[in-house]
Amino acid sequence: MKRDQVQAYIDQRAAQRAGIYRVEMQDATHLLINGHQYELVQEYRDGFEAEKLADRFSSVLTKYDYIVGDWGHTQLRLRGFFAPDNPLYEPMKGMELIPQYLQEECNFGCAFFILRNHEVVLPRSHRANPRNNNANTTKRGQRHFGWRATKGSFVEKRRRQNRPKPQQRRHQEVKTVTDQKQPSKRKFVIRDKKRGN
Repeated sequence: MKRDQVQAYIDQRAAQRAGIYRVEMQDATHLLINGHQYELVQEYRDGFEAEKLADRFSSVLTKYDYIVGDWGHTQLRLRGFFAPDNPLYEPMKGMELIPQYLQEECNFGCAFFILRNHEVVLPRSHRANPRNNNANTTKRGQRHFGWRATKGSFVEKRRRQNRPKPQQRRHQEVKTVTDQKQPSKRKFVIRDKKRGN
């Protein structure tokens, strides 16, 4: 792609996103983003601009306890971090890594700001389920893959297998059996070893 095509695409996306998020300042440190309460914890070199934050904000950031905005090449970059009491907390995305992030991944001496989210919105799969302690388990006790059990999701059925004890298994062997009608099909059958010695 050529630079002018890329810039045209960027301008088109910016026009589509315009007006989706509104930032309202309540006072010098408290603000509302689409009605959700945030607090400006730290600002360095006048890095906070409400209009640019509204242009760059995304609903994905509402699950984070802290949002860091840093400037590089006249572009605002937003990154989220979790507090330790958040159910989504991971050590690699914890709030204790904010100073390291600012030092290692941001431009040296760049302007930045840190917002604290007072109304964290968790994704559906991590919300408390009063009927079940495990959010990834369906009603029948089947564990599923993905965010929630809906039509089209993969469900793993748990079956109890009758396995022989280890002492009995050493007298067994696996044989491959071919079907006489369809020689390309093979089955694996577990049989007892012949004791001929």
